[in-house]
Amino acid sequence: MTESNDDILTRPLGVAEAQVPDQPSGRFGRIVATLRRPKVAAGAIAAALVASLGLVVALGDPQGGEPHAEAVIVIREAAARPPAPVAAVEPQVATTAPGQGQLQRSAEEVESASGVTVVRPLGSGPTDAVVIRVPSPTAPRLAAAPDPRISETGRHGIMPKLGEGRGRALDVYARSEEPGTGPRIAIVVTGLGVGQAATAGATARLPAAVSLAFLPYGSEAERAAARARDAGHEVFLQLPMEPFDYPDSDPGPQGLLTSLKGPENADRLAWALARFPGYVGTVNFMGSKLMADAAFEPILREIGAR
Repeated sequence: MTESNDDILTRPLGVAEAQVPDQPSGRFGRIVATLRRPKVAAGAIAAALVASLGLVVALGDPQGGEPHAEAVIVIREAAARPPAPVAAVEPQVATTAPGQGQLQRSAEEVESASGVTVVRPLGSGPTDAVVIRVPSPTAPRLAAAPDPRISETGRHGIMPKLGEGRGRALDVYARSEEPGTGPRIAIVVTGLGVGQAATAGATARLPAAVSLAFLPYGSEAERAAARARDAGHEVFLQLPMEPFDYPDSDPGPQGLLTSLKGPENADRLAWALARFPGYVGTVNFMGSKLMADAAFEPILREIGAR
């Protein structure tokens, strides 16, 4: 073969002779020819990249190319919030004491000054809307607790006892008999003293004739029971006891169990009896298995002796 390799590689198939494009002449032609060389073109691209990088470094634009916008923020003073209304379900209570020159500024002051019960929504403060319940002057008042005549100090605190003439807590702390004849229904709401919102709601919204039973586990069981008694409710103490499906249903860490010896159940009973004063009696919390077992007899005797 007499043809050069370049002609063979650059000539299209089926074409007798490669058509070489006309080369530009003059100074511009020489510049173009020089730039067409691969090494020269690569060097020019690299120089352009280095120059661009140098501009970015010199100008210091870390967000170059990113879209951005400017906004003017105007700080305005918050509008004054109008005071919330206070609704009274009984005759209005005066918010000023005789001789005072200014109004009481919060529902807490109304409560402390007038002795009423203030019910607020859960999580709200004294500036929010409240419902003030004014007790009726004729409403029965429960005896103060603990009464020293029927109380004694045990290993866990103050416990009830039988007083002179076998006086019982039921005789001292019970509500007075309401007038009327005919059948009567006793209603006891149980499980209180643990959930503070539910306990406060039951105390304030239920009629005073409804009795309330408190578990011994609540951190504020004594205070909650005292509030309930102030509102006219008789209160009971719930004793946690073993059910048939124990331990799937667990009465709690101080539950009375059939598997415990007599002294252990007696100590747990004493702990529960000392949680708060003023209850007229005890009711069960669970306990289906214990109440059907012989282990319940000494517990009943101890309760009866008090």
